[in-house]
Parts: sequence; C-alpha cells; structure tokens
Amino acid sequence: MKKLDKYVLILILSWWVFISSTAYGQGRNNALDKETPESISEAAHIVMIARTETEVESRGLIQAIRGQLSDLSVIFEVKWVDKLPPELPLQVEIAGETARKTGALTVFWYDNDRCDQVFLYLSDTDQGRLLVRWLDAEQEGNRDETLAIILHSAVEAMLNGGQIGVAIKTDPAEKPSQTEQIQQVSPLSLRPETGTVNIEMGAAYSLGGHSSAHPVIHGLNLGISIVFPVGLSVFASYAVCGPVRMEENETAIDIQSHPISLGLQYAWNPGRFRIGGAFALTGDYVIQDTRAVATETAVADDNEDFVFSVAPLLTAAVAFTGYVGLSLRAGPEFIINNVRYTAIDDSGKTIIDEPWGIRPRITVGLIFIL
Repeated sequence: MKKLDKYVLILILSWWVFISSTAYGQGRNNALDKETPESISEAAHIVMIARTETEVESRGLIQAIRGQLSDLSVIFEVKWVDKLPPELPLQVEIAGETARKTGALTVFWYDNDRCDQVFLYLSDTDQGRLLVRWLDAEQEGNRDETLAIILHSAVEAMLNGGQIGVAIKTDPAEKPSQTEQIQQVSPLSLRPETGTVNIEMGAAYSLGGHSSAHPVIHGLNLGISIVFPVGLSVFASYAVCGPVRMEENETAIDIQSHPISLGLQYAWNPGRFRIGGAFALTGDYVIQDTRAVATETAVADDNEDFVFSVAPLLTAAVAFTGYVGLSLRAGPEFIINNVRYTAIDDSGKTIIDEPWGIRPRITVGLIFIL
C-alpha cells in the first residue's frame, strides 16, 4: 500500500509540474504579446546595399548603423552584391528594385572609390527622391559614426512622414547624369533641404592696384550671392579700404574709395570644388580730400567723382563643410572713366595722382552658405 501511495504521489507531482509549466508558458507568451509594441509588427524595413569586396571595411559602418537605429522601430538588413554599376542612375534603379522586392522604407548605399570623398546615397521606396551626403575620406576616426547619424536623421524623418533629398527623374530616357545629380546637392551650390536657390555671404581679403606711387591697396570685401541650380549666380559686394595718400611738402591728398560691384558668375561644380568665370561692373564713389600736413586741416574743398569699371574674373572655390568654403576671384579691372587727382601746395607746386587705367583685382576669403 505504501508502494502504491508512492507511485500515486509521483504521478500527482508530475501532473502538477506539467500543468504548471504549460500554464506558465502560456502566460509568458501572453505577457510577451502584451509587452511587444504594436509598432514592432509594423516595423519599417531599412536595406543597405554593400559590395562584397568592401565587407571588411564595412563592418564598422554596419555596427555604427545598428547602434544608431536601435531606438527606432525598424528592421535593418544588409544586402551584399558583387558590384554596383558606376553610373548613378543605374544605382538608383537597383535601389528602387530592391525596395520594391523587400518593401523597404528606404534603401541606401555608399561610395568610397573617390580618393578624397565618401558619398552616402539614400533612395526612397518609390524611387522618386534621392538624398546625397558626402564626407572627407580622411575622416577615419568618426566617419562611420557620422554616416550612421546622417542615416538615422533621414530614417527618423521618413518615419514621421517627411521627405528626403531632391526629386529625381524616373523616365530612363530622361535620367540626369551623375554630374547633374551631384551638382544638385553639392555643398557649394545646393543642399536638398534648402530648395532650389541658395544664398551665400562672403568676407574676403581684397588686393588691388592704384598707381605707380601706390601700387598696392589692401581692403576687406563684403559680398552676397544668390546661387541658382544651373550654376549661375548674381552677386553684389562692397570693398572697405583705407585712403590713398599723396604728400608733397606741406600738402597731402587723401583719396578715399567706396566701390560697389554687381556681377554675374557661372561655375562648374564637380563635388566639393567649383571653378568658373564672372563679370563685374563697379561704381566707385571717390572723394579727394586736400589737407595741410602739419595741421591736418582742409586747404581746399573736397572733390567727388564717380569712377566706373568692368572686370572679367576667374573664380574658384572649395568647400570645407556643407556651410563654409574658401573662394577666390582674380582678374584685370578696366577703368571706363579714369580720373586724375591734383592739388596745389603753398609753394605753387602741383601734386598729381594719376591712377592706372588697368588694375589688378584679387579677392580671397570665406563663403558662408545660408
């Protein structure tokens, strides 16, 4: 009887353990179902296209991307391919096909074949928009993390219903070239989030010529440009410079210039560099002040003249970041109505300052993209 009771007890305990474990498992599954956010079942699909030959160097970027996307309701996947075509429109087509097959919210890839830049491309699902970002290739320390942060911002914007990049043509017969698409998002012409027109402010060192007695004039050139997507821009500038002084015995002539320039510029913009030409028309309000050297008092009324000039200029620029660059303009300035400045000192001697009819004109300084 005791042996039978022992078997009954074991049977009861086994049955209790089975029922308890089954109930616990069911309860655990129900709890997990309740704890899992509804958004997990609707998580967006993010696909990275990467070449198999870059698998080793892509590990750091993939790890950084996983870390950055961890706070978003997304599923991140890497699709390895043997190669990508060099033409950007074909790359966009592959991204669009991948998005359609996987139902991805966005497909992205990067290009590090250039010696000085790394480009990151993001395409939306319907292949209607493209976002391009670039970094210096030498930025090894935090390059992967920076690219991952850029990707996170774009994905977060898309999850919230926003749009990325610029609209691109979808008709294969009308696809823009790679150069045209890079120009649309170049840091020195257009950034996609700012629309189709950019405004640039400039502050530059100005170097010019005046006359044999004063061959060099230094100044500060302040300018503003409106840059259109076709590479054409209009600009206006004002140069702040000190007076040119001519002294003879006890009499001095101070010549103060106030040049204002208006001009047109066309630039070819391959990536971070820009080179082109400009044509400027300058109106210079010039004041001649004749003074006694010893007392610095006026000995004659001021003479005022408007001097006009034209200048064909070569232009070049390089971007440091998406918002700051270095600009250079240089060329000859042709004076349309040259003016000779004269004064008579106490001894009756005539002082003459005769500016050059053709003068050098150089400005080099910073561009700030608004």
